[in-house]
Amino acid sequence: MQYQIQLETRAAGTKALAASREAGNIPGVVYGPDREATSVATKAIPFAKVYAQAGGSAFIDASIDGAAPVKLLVQDVQVNPIKGEVTHIDFRQINMTETMQVKVPVVFVGESLAVKGLGGTLVTQMDEVEIECLPKDLIANIEVSIDQIATFEDKITVAKLVVPAGVKILSHTEDIVAFVEAPRSEEELAALNEKVDVDLTKIEVLTEKKKEDDAADAAKA
Repeated sequence: MQYQIQLETRAAGTKALAASREAGNIPGVVYGPDREATSVATKAIPFAKVYAQAGGSAFIDASIDGAAPVKLLVQDVQVNPIKGEVTHIDFRQINMTETMQVKVPVVFVGESLAVKGLGGTLVTQMDEVEIECLPKDLIANIEVSIDQIATFEDKITVAKLVVPAGVKILSHTEDIVAFVEAPRSEEELAALNEKVDVDLTKIEVLTEKKKEDDAADAAKA
C-alpha cells in the first residue's frame, strides 16, 4: 500500500512557526545521508490519517514543494502530553540502494494454552524489534504466535522470531519477547491483603527530631 503526503519548506523563526501551526500545520524536519536537513511543514489532518496506517515502519511518498516524491520514514513524533496533539515530526529520507536499520513493531497473534487452559497472564516485554535490510525488503511488522507458549516455563525469545529472507534481526537473540505468568496462589493473594501496621508515634518522634536538628544547624550557620 502506498502512502502519500505533501510537505512544504517553512521559514525559520518563532513567529513563522506559530503562524504555521495556527494554519493547521505540523512543523518537522527531513534529513538523510544524501541531503541537508530541511525544515518542513505538513497539514495536521492528512498526516494523522497517513501515520495511523503507516506508522514508523512503512515508506511514505512525500512531495516537497511540489517536487518529485521521495521515500521517507517517520523517525520520531513529538506529542503534546496534555492535548495529545502532534507538535513536531522527524522524517528520514531513505536511499533505496543502501541497507537500512529500523525498528518494526511486534504483533502478537494466536492463543496461548498457558493463558486459556492454566489461567496465566500473558506478559509482553518487547513491542518492537530492530532489523536491518534493503529498503525493498522492509516489513511492516513481525508476527509472533503465542500458541508456542503452552506452559509457564515456555518463553518466546528474539531467536524464535521468523522474518523473511533479506531481513536480519539486530536485537539480542536471548532477549525475551513474551511469556505467561502463573496466577497468584491463595497464600500470595492473602499476603497482599494483609494489613500493614504503622506506628505513627515513631514517625512523629522522628519528624520532631528532624526539625530540632535542622533548627540547630541553622543556628550554627
